[in-house]
Amino acid sequence: MLLLLASVFFSGFVLAISEFSEPVRALAFALPVTHGIRLMQDLMLRGGTTQTWEYAALGLIAVVTFTASWWGLRRNMARA
Repeated sequence: MLLLLASVFFSGFVLAISEFSEPVRALAFALPVTHGIRLMQDLMLRGGTTQTWEYAALGLIAVVTFTASWWGLRRNMARA
């Protein structure tokens, strides 16, 4: 529940990310919801996006999450 609350607060949905201090802004860009909200706003309001690095950031976060979960599953299955 805390992760969901932090994701909504630090994603730029409630407050603009530019208003945060630099360390908090770096934390906000580490959350996938920040990139998802920016891309959704671009697509819905402007009809397209010019920020292709947002897609790369989402892909990188997905690969890191998948790799960590796969590694953890293999580690737990080896113990069983």
